[in-house]
Amino acid sequence: MFRDYPTSDHWAAGMGPWRRNAGSPGTGLAGQQRGLLVPSLLVVDDDRSVIHIFRRGYHNTEVTVLAASSASEGLDLISRCHPDVVVLDIMLPDQSGLVTFQQIHRQDPRIPVIFITASGTSNTAIEAM
Repeated sequence: MFRDYPTSDHWAAGMGPWRRNAGSPGTGLAGQQRGLLVPSLLVVDDDRSVIHIFRRGYHNTEVTVLAASSASEGLDLISRCHPDVVVLDIMLPDQSGLVTFQQIHRQDPRIPVIFITASGTSNTAIEAM
């Protein structure tokens, strides 16, 4: 995924795909490892197997995977950790992922959000767009 940037020195110099400015996505503590800024991914899904898949998929990479099992937990992590990207389930236990997306967008409209769902309809996909 980040093969254009083979060393951590590129990240430290701000040459990775996410250039870090104060207050921008990825400037929180979650994206720091060994004193270097690295990209962070927040997965908001109440299905533990989905979170496990993302953690396994990004194991041994420079991506920090954060996880939340509810919308409220995800919103809290966004405000504290400023992830670079959010993977958001549309059906969460405490509120709709679409409502959660609107709240994320109000907090920081620069954070890209990728929707996932196991039981969505075409109407849900259209509403999400």
